Amino acid sequence: MKKMIKSGFIAGWLLLCTASVNGDILFAKVGGATSGNCDSWANACELQTAINTANEQTNDEVLAQAGTYNGTISLKNGIKVIGGFAGTETSASQSDPVANATVIDGDGARAVTASNANSSTVLRGFRITNGSDGGDDGGGGLCLQSSSVRIVDCVFDNNTASRWGGAVAVRGTSSPEFVNCTFHNNTGAHAGGAVYIYSGSPVFTNCLFYDNQGGDGGVLANQAGTAKFYHCTMADNHATIGSGGAIHDEQGDVAVYNSILWDNTAVRGNAHIYHGRDGVTKVRYSDLQGGRPGTGNTNADPKFTNSAANDYTLLSTSPCRNAGLDSYLPGDVGDLDWDGNTSETIPQDLDGCKRKRETSVDMGAYEYQDSGCCEDGDCTGSQVCIDYECEECVDDGDCGSGQICCSNACESWECCDDSDCTGPLQPLCRTSDHTCVLCLTDQDCAFGCCKPNGTCGSCGGGGGGGTNQSSAPPP
Repeated sequence: MKKMIKSGFIAGWLLLCTASVNGDILFAKVGGATSGNCDSWANACELQTAINTANEQTNDEVLAQAGTYNGTISLKNGIKVIGGFAGTETSASQSDPVANATVIDGDGARAVTASNANSSTVLRGFRITNGSDGGDDGGGGLCLQSSSVRIVDCVFDNNTASRWGGAVAVRGTSSPEFVNCTFHNNTGAHAGGAVYIYSGSPVFTNCLFYDNQGGDGGVLANQAGTAKFYHCTMADNHATIGSGGAIHDEQGDVAVYNSILWDNTAVRGNAHIYHGRDGVTKVRYSDLQGGRPGTGNTNADPKFTNSAANDYTLLSTSPCRNAGLDSYLPGDVGDLDWDGNTSETIPQDLDGCKRKRETSVDMGAYEYQDSGCCEDGDCTGSQVCIDYECEECVDDGDCGSGQICCSNACESWECCDDSDCTGPLQPLCRTSDHTCVLCLTDQDCAFGCCKPNGTCGSCGGGGGGGTNQSSAPPP
């Protein structure tokens, strides 16, 4: 799960100061009301009640307070369900799932379901755990039936399926997108430790898969669907009966780009990728142990920081640095930086750090961070992290007495731009000496000329600063 986002300062503050652009905001908390309008933290409802109350016609948002929500949660078409709140916030962009852990605990039942939900439906900032399919065709953590939901910044762990898809089952015409998600310790007894695809076309971006177990396919078992993986790390997953420690592709299509597959195991067949007679698996610009044909692929120890401690970030000596292909960077469909721009290329890695830091993008879920910052704690002293760089200030309040914040630096100036100048007599900021003045050129004067001191007056005897040489006021 990513760290708190500190980039995109201006857009972030705009989001903080406005209500949802899509619809109303509803509030949920553990032990909340089972009826009502859920319109404030004081009137917060149980999570399922808030979801049911939300209006899909206006794409309402549900903000969930930190805590553990037990039992099955059913998503609703068009509704954004977002965790990571202390219970005082007013905007989705204030979500911090690291500080405010928000858990959906299946408690032995399937944890989350969605049926006929479109891509406006979002689940973000939750840990989904202890789900079980109860023998009902897979997806102990999440079962998607003809649903194209966006799952962002979620953790799936300790979910089980009696047969297929310990964490997730994809069925029907589903085209879900999983962004910045972590899957670990999920079990599919027959196939698909983390994910099973009956049909459909899921996409996984910036996702980490480790310590998942499936009879076939520790990470993925694909029956007849189409799956794409961008910037994913699949390590230490296991096929406990058959083949494909990471991917078992029976008769579908799987594409893997800018990813790492390492230290996966299988009882028989390929330890990382198996595809049946009708399966098609394409791997490009990826590090796959044992090697695999494909443009840009490599077979070299990725040099994880400490995989024994489940730390799959990259060391400075990793061959996966700058080894990906920039054109395989997908769009920011999950709006990771909360700037409202989902058409930009994905700006962050799984840790919430800058996705492309050096000359080329890295392979895997994590980008090696040779400089800059991911959050305020990475900076020294009173500096703050803005757009992945440590800066002195966000606004004037971060500076000392008599100073203003200009381009994220504290300066002993009167003004940085015109917005710092108030009143009709000094409305303009003269950037040569950063003082507020009445005029910068003759055109700023109602009559006369602009004097060197920034005031308007007669054009004679010392002259003005511009091109208007008429000394008389207009008639």
